[in-house]
Amino acid sequence: MKVLRNQIITQLNIADDFYEAYERCFKADENNHIVAIPAFVCGLFATELYFKILICDNSKNNKENQTHDLYELFNLLNEKQKNYLKGIPNNFRHDIEFLLKEISKGFVTRRYIFEDENEGFGSGHPFEFSEVFLKTYLCELKQMATNIKLS
Repeated sequence: MKVLRNQIITQLNIADDFYEAYERCFKADENNHIVAIPAFVCGLFATELYFKILICDNSKNNKENQTHDLYELFNLLNEKQKNYLKGIPNNFRHDIEFLLKEISKGFVTRRYIFEDENEGFGSGHPFEFSEVFLKTYLCELKQMATNIKLS
């Protein structure tokens, strides 16, 4: 058991901390400023950790998958979990699988955004897809992972 400052450290605790950081970064301050890049990084990493909690529970072992690829992780979920997530309406023209393919390496690429030679962050850019995905599915993934750990 790992402990830091008298708190037990679990994968769910860490995922929840990144989820909270994502939410805090997306809240605008008094100048309507948001901390977007850290918000995306924290949200996408929380997604990865929640997926890995679900995957470990499915396989009934603690061997972690080493990938950061969200689409690959999604495909390791069981059919019931995938179908549940696919059934959540996202108020966007694309389904969860399309969004995950677009943002699948988001945690890795957003951490080093200053190296990205893209043409902008407008409509259709993976940032838009990341925002839609996180606002639609991250809370659901958090709840799914929490339910597993509570059962």
